[in-house]
Amino acid sequence: MGNLSLLVSLTKRNFKLYFKDKTTFFMSLITPLILLILFVLFLKNTYAETLESIVAPLNINLDNKITNGFVSGWLVSSIISTSAISISFCSATIIVNDKTSHSGKDIDVAPVAKWIKNLSYLLATFSTTMFIMCIMLVIGFGYIALMGWYISFLEVLKIIFTTMILTMFGALLACIIFNFVNTQGGTSAIATLVSSCYGFMSGAYM
Repeated sequence: MGNLSLLVSLTKRNFKLYFKDKTTFFMSLITPLILLILFVLFLKNTYAETLESIVAPLNINLDNKITNGFVSGWLVSSIISTSAISISFCSATIIVNDKTSHSGKDIDVAPVAKWIKNLSYLLATFSTTMFIMCIMLVIGFGYIALMGWYISFLEVLKIIFTTMILTMFGALLACIIFNFVNTQGGTSAIATLVSSCYGFMSGAYM
């Protein structure tokens, strides 16, 4: 079996294992939705007031539709940027799970190069995270359309491309860090720490 076939097989295996764990998948999907609801309930007015304070000195009267559309895009961008990292760390737990359950030893004794194994983890993490991010983008675009759509088709493509780059960054970061973690406790602690810190910087602070 060639290297490409091995890579595809291992990636499929990791992809299926992630979705086999219904609890992890459900939590990965529901967490961004909860964040979106919380942002709308508690930060929407703050964002709107910030926008109005910026344009007030310019003597510009913004229509409510413009304000709502801009603020909704602001909220969705915060959720997307935060979720791409937090979900990547949830998806990459398969790396540590293989260590703790010793499932990875079956791969180690097989004639599989280490770089193929590591790359399969990365591709699977990116694929699973991007799958959920696509769902979040659909929900986000739906929310923006409800509040006041103002995004062109080209801008939608740019948003999707940017989301892919951000997701790849999250997948790389998660795979590199979890490569040095050997316990479930360490996995939970690191995932919580990174998600909290990045969520604050990319979400609340923004």
